[in-house]
Amino acid sequence: MEASESYGPRDKKPVSINNNIVEYNDGTYKYQSRPKFNQTPKYIKIKHDYNIVEYNDGTFGYGARPATTKSEKKNDLLLKRAQQLQNAEQLVREFEKTHTINAHRKAQRAVNIVSFEYSVKKHVLQERIENVLKKGYVK
Repeated sequence: MEASESYGPRDKKPVSINNNIVEYNDGTYKYQSRPKFNQTPKYIKIKHDYNIVEYNDGTFGYGARPATTKSEKKNDLLLKRAQQLQNAEQLVREFEKTHTINAHRKAQRAVNIVSFEYSVKKHVLQERIENVLKKGYVK
């Protein structure tokens, strides 16, 4: 036996296939895997009482656990963030009425402080400020 035969990759390569029997280049034989025929997928046919489900193949099982949503307790931080948003909305309204530099500074500062959780509302407030700025200040 030469060194080149015993070392290196020993890939089995199929030489011939006869009646589901595969012959490899190293002289070994093997059966091919059985063909997998199309099967209808398992699905829920009927939902009975008490979360018992019947599948299309006649078997029974329990359905998914009911998803219960826990009501979120408003803690101090959430209340503070909501208060900041209300304050910003009120200052923007005031700026829309007065068009003064002082009101603009207060409104812009309040909008900048608003939490990222209210990003959509924050963006709307910023657009309202920019629309007033396009009209100009009142001296």
